[in-house]
Amino acid sequence: MISIKDNIIKMKNMSELTLDLAYSAAFLKDIKLAKQVEELNNEIKKIEKDVLKLLFKIKENDEKRLLIIELIDSIKDISNSALNISKIARGNNYPEIIKNILSETQERIITCEIKKNSHLINKSLNETKFRTFTKTQILAIKRKNEWIFNVNKNTILKENDFLIGKGYEGSSKLVKDFVKQKENKLIV
Repeated sequence: MISIKDNIIKMKNMSELTLDLAYSAAFLKDIKLAKQVEELNNEIKKIEKDVLKLLFKIKENDEKRLLIIELIDSIKDISNSALNISKIARGNNYPEIIKNILSETQERIITCEIKKNSHLINKSLNETKFRTFTKTQILAIKRKNEWIFNVNKNTILKENDFLIGKGYEGSSKLVKDFVKQKENKLIV
């Protein structure tokens, strides 16, 4: 059984990711990213129910319990706001000003999937020198139906992993090229 603390940390990580994905979905008009935001939002709601059930089973005074509930509500509000932002990607009326505003941001969310035959499969991020070659920090990995947030240099990449990273203008092309390679080599 996952603890209240672990669940709240997971919700926090997911809500942060939903915001990044939502802005990217709106900027790129990317419906796949918007669907990821919706999926994460639904997962946050499920975790919230689990946390509330656990919260009422533990011995805690009402004041502290209310503070925890307020934190959970705030996390959920962030996720709901991200969901609203991501809906821009699905709309037909896309004012140019939105693209102009979002293009002014320095950091970009970059996504990719590790396909069959990639040189990255079964290697750690450190072994592949992912960040060095792509100028991208991996924030989270979706593996099957699970999200991995504690990504570090020892994280092993698997076939079909969906990577979500943060980089800069130009990093997206570097990531796409790097992931497609059959062997690890310097990108020029």
